[in-house]
Amino acid sequence: MVNSEVNLPNQTVYRRVVTKAKNIHILNVIFKQINIARRIEINWILARADFRLTDQICDVGCGDGYWSSVFSRNVFRVFALDPFHDDLNKALYFQGPKLFFFNAVGENIPMLSSSMDKVISVCVFEHCFKDVQAFREVYRILKPGGRLLATVDSLDSPEISDDHREWHKKAFYCSQLYTQSSLIEKLQSAGFEQIEVHYILGSKLGIWWEKFIQKVGTLANLLAPLVYPILLLAERYPQSSGYKIFVVAQK
Repeated sequence: MVNSEVNLPNQTVYRRVVTKAKNIHILNVIFKQINIARRIEINWILARADFRLTDQICDVGCGDGYWSSVFSRNVFRVFALDPFHDDLNKALYFQGPKLFFFNAVGENIPMLSSSMDKVISVCVFEHCFKDVQAFREVYRILKPGGRLLATVDSLDSPEISDDHREWHKKAFYCSQLYTQSSLIEKLQSAGFEQIEVHYILGSKLGIWWEKFIQKVGTLANLLAPLVYPILLLAERYPQSSGYKIFVVAQK
């Protein structure tokens, strides 16, 4: 495990039980499929990525590699990195001629400068102690005209109390939360100039669902077949605040 720049989670009993369940591949895939908030994030990325079969992409904070494998279907190669050996051991199930995994952190990406067409990241930068350094690394490895497509935790909403934000940061080991303006400022300091940000999961239903799933846990996603179509409807309009932010930043 690379741990010098990673905010480590608390290994609660519930987290250990879920981790063991996810060691069973078919259960892990089911968990991914029914995680409706994550699917909304992925939908935003896929809709804006404009993947090409010649693309080389880097997935920063790939976890167990499931979504990296999804991205790899539409590109030439995916180089996916994560600091946790346990997750990377699960990710080896997906490794193949188009998908490679590395033990690394976002602050020190083992890729050549100007080598990636796109960088993908799903709720990772909020966990970095040195997030601006991670953004600089992303900028470094992108080709001119290359894009970062990412989601980050925000909790910037009048529907969310300060107490809940503090609870979320401790429970989900976040070093920081972002607003649109703070994220833009940090990306600009890393060198990005063309930046587009959108609040997502900002509807009242989206906020309620995120709070509910985080309090109850992964198994609450069993309600996904009922909630997902309604949540998609609620989230189809632009949001002025939200639980998360989706960003596209071009080098």
